[in-house]
Amino acid sequence: MTQRCWMVALLTVLAGCSKAPKPTPVDGSATLTRLLDAAHEQTIQGSISDQLRYGRPIERLPGLSLADEEAKARVAQALLDTLATVYRASLSEAEQISADVLEWLLQGEVEAPKYHWLSLASITPYQSPLTSSLLMLGRDMPLDTPEARVRYLARLGDIAQFADSIQSGLAARAEKGIRVPKPEIKQIVGTLGGLTAAGTESPYAPSAARITVVPDSARAAFSAAVSKTVDDGINPALGRLVAYLSGDYAKAAPDAVGLSQYQGGEAYYRFLVSRNTTLDRKPEDIHQTGLAYLARLEASMDSLLKVIGFKGSRKDFLAVVANDPRFRAKTPEDVGARYQKYYEAIQPLVSKLFSRTPKAPAEFRRLNPALEGSQTYGFYQAPSPASPVGIYFYNASNLPKRSLFSVANIAYHELVPGHHFQIALARENTDLPPLRRDFNTTAYAEGWAEYASSLGDELGLFADPYDAYGRLISEAFLTTRLIVDPGMNLLGWSRDSAMSFMREHTMTAETEIASESLRYSVDLPAQALGYKMGAMEFWRLRRKAEQALGARFDIRAFHAMILDAGGLPMTVVGAMVDRWIATTASAAAQERVALNLVTHSVVTINRPAAAIWPLIVDPSGWKKGATLRHQSGPAGQAGEVFAAMEPGDGAKVAFWVENVELMPNQRRTIKLYAPTGSLIGYATWSIRAAGGRTVVGYDVYSETLIDPAQAKSMTPAQIREAERTSAAPNQKRFDQELLALKALVEKGR
Repeated sequence: MTQRCWMVALLTVLAGCSKAPKPTPVDGSATLTRLLDAAHEQTIQGSISDQLRYGRPIERLPGLSLADEEAKARVAQALLDTLATVYRASLSEAEQISADVLEWLLQGEVEAPKYHWLSLASITPYQSPLTSSLLMLGRDMPLDTPEARVRYLARLGDIAQFADSIQSGLAARAEKGIRVPKPEIKQIVGTLGGLTAAGTESPYAPSAARITVVPDSARAAFSAAVSKTVDDGINPALGRLVAYLSGDYAKAAPDAVGLSQYQGGEAYYRFLVSRNTTLDRKPEDIHQTGLAYLARLEASMDSLLKVIGFKGSRKDFLAVVANDPRFRAKTPEDVGARYQKYYEAIQPLVSKLFSRTPKAPAEFRRLNPALEGSQTYGFYQAPSPASPVGIYFYNASNLPKRSLFSVANIAYHELVPGHHFQIALARENTDLPPLRRDFNTTAYAEGWAEYASSLGDELGLFADPYDAYGRLISEAFLTTRLIVDPGMNLLGWSRDSAMSFMREHTMTAETEIASESLRYSVDLPAQALGYKMGAMEFWRLRRKAEQALGARFDIRAFHAMILDAGGLPMTVVGAMVDRWIATTASAAAQERVALNLVTHSVVTINRPAAAIWPLIVDPSGWKKGATLRHQSGPAGQAGEVFAAMEPGDGAKVAFWVENVELMPNQRRTIKLYAPTGSLIGYATWSIRAAGGRTVVGYDVYSETLIDPAQAKSMTPAQIREAERTSAAPNQKRFDQELLALKALVEKGR
C-alpha cells in the first residue's frame, strides 16, 4: 500500500468512526477497534521489521524528512481526535487499557515533529536504519520468486538514495547549529566503514545460504545484480557520507556532548525522559534517585565481599576479577557457551514463578562483527515468520578486555525470563488487539528485562557469591545511567566527567565506557533511563501487591497479569495492578480468608551483620544448638528450610524460605509449617545492621478460615478476636524461635 493509498484508507476509517456524534457503548467498542487497527497499520507501514514479520511486500524504505514526520503526526492527530469521542465508561477493562495505550502512542507521534531537527537518529550507530532495519533486507526479504527478487533488488538500490538523504538531513541540521559531536563522528565513520564490504559480501546482501533458494538458472544473474548494486550504488553512497562527516562538517562539530548544548535541547531531553520512563518524574529527581540507589548497592557489595572473604576495596576486587581467567573467554564460541550455561540452568526453575512460557524457542548467536565496535553488548531480536526464534546477538569483540563476570545477569535479562518471555508471549497472545501484541515502551520492555534478571535471586541462581556480586555489578551499571544520562544531557556534566564516574562505580571496560557515554549523550538520550526506572516501578508495584494481599499474593498470577497485557506505559501498568489488587482482595474477602497480624517482635543481637550473613547464606556455618539442614519442604512445595529448631517445650518449628534476598537491609517472606507439614502461619523476616550490632525482626501472621455462615452473624470486631485467639499459639512459637536465634547467633563464630 502506498503512502497516498494509506491516507485515503485512513480517511475512510475516520469517516466510519464519526457517523454518530456520541457513540453508544457498542459503538465505543467498534470505534476503538477501528482506531487500534488504523494506528497499527500506520506502525507497520513505517517499520521494515513489522512488514517482514507480517509478510508484507516492502514497496519503499522509511522516510526521514520533516514532511514524512508531519504526515505521520497528522494521521495520529486525526486518530486522537476520534478517540476523544469514545465514551470510556462504555468500554471493558481490557478495552480501557487499549484506549490508554493508544492515546499515549498517538500523543507522542503528534509531538515528535517539533523536535525533528534535534534528533540525530538517522546516523547514530544505535538508531540508524543503516545499522539496523536495512540489514534485514538481505537477511529476511523473500527471494523465492522472480517478483520477490525484483522487489529485493529495488529496495537494495534504494539504500544509496537513503544514505544520501541522511547526508542532506545532516546538512540541514548543521545550518541550524545542530551537528553530531566530534567524539561520535569517529564512531559513526568506523561503523560505516564496516558496512562497505564488496559485492555479495556486503551486510545488505543475502548470505550464500539464502541465495540457494534462487534457481540455478537465475542465481548467477541475481548475484551479479546484487554485486553491481552494492559496488556501484551503496558503497559509493556510504563513502560520500563518510567523506562529508570527516571533512568541514567535523571541523565545525562541537567537542561537547549532550542535548542541552543545542537550542531547544533541554525541552527535547525532558520530552525524551517522559517518553522513555513513561513516568511523571523529572530528570533532576531521577539523577538523585540514582545516586541514592547506587550508594545502597555499594554498601551491599561491601557486605558481600566480607562473605566472599576478600580483604580489600571494591575497586581492588574488580581488578582481581578482571584478570581472573574464570571470567575471560578465549574465543567467541566460549562466550556463547557461557551464555548457554546460564540459559540451561534457569529452564527447570521457570515454572516456580511463571504459569506460561512462550512457544517460540530462543538461542544465542554472535553479533555481526562489523557492528561490535560501536555497541557495548548486543541486542535481542524477537521471533518472526522469517526467523521464528528469539535470538540474543552477543558481542564477542575485544576478548582480552571483555569480562564475563555478569553474563548470567545478561542471559536472564535478554532471553528467559526477560525480553524473550515478555515480547514472545505478547505476540502469541491472540486475546490482545494486534497493536498491543506489537507495542512496547522502553520502561516496560527494558524494565521488565531488568526485573526478570533479578528473579534469579529467588530461584537460587545467584547462590554463588561471585554470581551474586556479578548481579550487583550489573545493577550498578544500570543505576549509573540514572546519574550520567541526565548529567551529560541536562546538568552540565562533560563526557570526561561521566566516563570518570563510570570507571569509579562500574566494572565496565574502557571501550564500553566510551561507547556507552556516547550512547547516553548522542545516540539515545534518555533511553537508558527506562531500564532501571522501569524495573524499580515493577518492584514497587509487586511490593505494593504483596503488602496489600499478604498470603493471597500469588507470584505466578502476578506475573501472568503483567505479561498477558503486553507492553504498556508504566502509568497504565500501575493502574492495572491497582485493579488486580482490588479484585484479588475482593475474591479473598468473599472466601472469608483472614490474615491477622499476631505480633511484631524485634531482638538486637550483639554481633555485626557481616558475621550473621554468612550463616544465613551458608547454614553449615551454624554451631550446635539447633538442627540445621537443607531439605525439601512439605509435599508440593519447593525451596529450602534454613532453620529447624526444637524450643524448650519440645515443639519443632521449621521456617520455610519463600523469597531469598542476599542483601542486608531488605526483607524476606517465609512460611511457618508444623511438623506435620501443615501451614500454621506467615512471617516477614528482616535483618539490618546497627553499628556493630544486628537487629532481627519478625512480623508474624496467621491464616484463619472462618465459616461464611458463621461470619454473617459476627461483627468485624468479633471476627478479628476469633482470628487473634486462634493465632495466639503461633505467637508463642515465634517468640521462642526469635530468642533461640538470638542465643544461637551470639554463641556463634
